[in-house]
Formats: sequence, C-alpha cells, structure tokens
Amino acid sequence: MTGKPTLAASVIVPSRNRPRMLADCVRSILAGDERPREIVVIDQSVDPNREVAELGDVDGCEVRYHHARSVGTSAARNHGIAIASQDLLVFTDDDMLVDAGWLRSFVAASRQNVRGGVILTGRVLETGRLEDTFAPSLEENPIPRTYAGRLSRDILYSNSMLVSRPVFERIGTFDTRLGPGTPYHSAEDNDLSFRALEAGYVICYVPEAVAYHRAWRSIREYRRLQWAYGVGEGAYLAKHMHLRDRHMAKRLRNEIVAQVRVAVLGKERDARRDEAVLGLGLVYGAARWALTERLLPSLPSLPTGRAGR
Repeated sequence: MTGKPTLAASVIVPSRNRPRMLADCVRSILAGDERPREIVVIDQSVDPNREVAELGDVDGCEVRYHHARSVGTSAARNHGIAIASQDLLVFTDDDMLVDAGWLRSFVAASRQNVRGGVILTGRVLETGRLEDTFAPSLEENPIPRTYAGRLSRDILYSNSMLVSRPVFERIGTFDTRLGPGTPYHSAEDNDLSFRALEAGYVICYVPEAVAYHRAWRSIREYRRLQWAYGVGEGAYLAKHMHLRDRHMAKRLRNEIVAQVRVAVLGKERDARRDEAVLGLGLVYGAARWALTERLLPSLPSLPTGRAGR
C-alpha cells in the first residue's frame, strides 16, 4: 500500500461493536486507487478497536480513531463532521467494503458540482450473501441521475455518499433523534436528503462510485429490520408534516396504503406479513413523533466548521 496519491477528502466511518468489519472497511478504503487525506473513525463500541486505533498514518492517509461514548449513528457522524479537517466529507459504514475507484469517482464528480455545495450518492451492491443472509439498502442502477425538488421516494444512501461542508453549514447536520441507535431506528439520511432538496440543492447519483454492503444479517432479522425502517420513515415524514403543506402527509398515506395493499392482496404469506410489519411501523413512528417530538428542537446544535489541526 505505497505510492498512491491522496485526495483532499475526509472519509467518516461510524461503528459500534463490529470490530472485524470495521477493520475490513478501513483497509478497503486504504486499498483504493487513491486514498483520502484522512479516515475519521467514530467508534461507539463497548471496547476500543486497537487494530484500527494503531493504524496511524498510512502513506499520507491519517487514520484518526476516536472511541466515543455517544450513542447512535447520527451522533457519530456529527462528531466526525465536527472534527474532520477536509471540506469534502465522504461517508460509509462499518459493514461496507468499497471498490478501488470509489473515492476517486466521488471526488471527480464533486468537481463538476461545486457551486454552493454538493451532495452525491453512489451505487451499493450486495456481497458475501449466503443462503440464510441478506443485505439491505442496496442501489444497483447503472445509470447516473440528478434529483431536485420534491420526490415521491428517498434517494440518498448514507452508507455511500459525499456531502461537502457548506451543505451542513447551511442546513444543519444529522438529526440525532433519527437513525440506528435511536428510538426511531432509521431515516436519518432521508431526513438530510429532504432538507437539502428543500434548500434548493440537487443530489447526484454516481454509479461509478461502487460500494458493497456485506450480507451478514440473518434472514430471521428481516422482519425486525422492516419494523425499524417503518418506524424511522414514519417519524421522518411526521417531522416534516405541516397543515399548510400536505406533501409529506400524502407521502405517508401513500406508503401506508401501498403496504396495506400488499399485506392484503399479496400472493406470498411471508411477503404479506413483511409489508404489514412495515406498515405498522410507519403508523407507530409517525404517531410517536407527533405525540412526543413536536415541541423539541428539530436539529442538533453542533459546529460544522473544519476542525483546527
């Protein structure tokens, strides 16, 4: 791993209790055609990961390891944003592996979208699948796309994305009430995407930036994950509902109707149950948010400026 150029970017990797996966993820980034100036690891695990902590400087890429006491992926990412030294902030997760050209493709695309800030998301493929395992949050489309305005679905994948610092400085960082490790389990990336689009940004899908989501979850966990996704999605939609603006209320209604339709009319019993769980999660998440979160601040107050080094 010598002689490779570095790019002016910080890769931020949150982690919790997956020490082997975290080490594999970091090494896949270091094995790329180009390396970032730094990899910022925010590890919320019970025990510190000495293997990653001791990597230090790897031929011009500094692996900055922080064993954090915070809880939740959103809090970890916000911590990474606050201390990262670069303005191009690239995100992935500890259960991901990245292609050799992943970082290069993101940074090259960012140079074409620098006006006022840039948001990119990449292709996510499955790897390591066994008969009884699966990987969620995949995007396999090989065709580039640009998204703007209000959408009927969510298109930003936080396990493989680039967001430049000016975007966070304008719209705020991740909402720490959403995402893995919180009561609402997911949808922190959906929330960020919606706020960015409402602020007038475009989101570009860069299929050349390929990352791989490892299929380590057991099929038995699928229904539990459906519930988690439903709760987070319902909460996020409820967060942005307003009496004078029916867009998110219509989205919530349409998603619940779609799940109910499959649950009632679907041909396969397991698929019907899965969609029923997702639909119930949507209702529960939206109701819980409306009843408990409306009077609380919507975003964390966290500095987003580049950390002094």
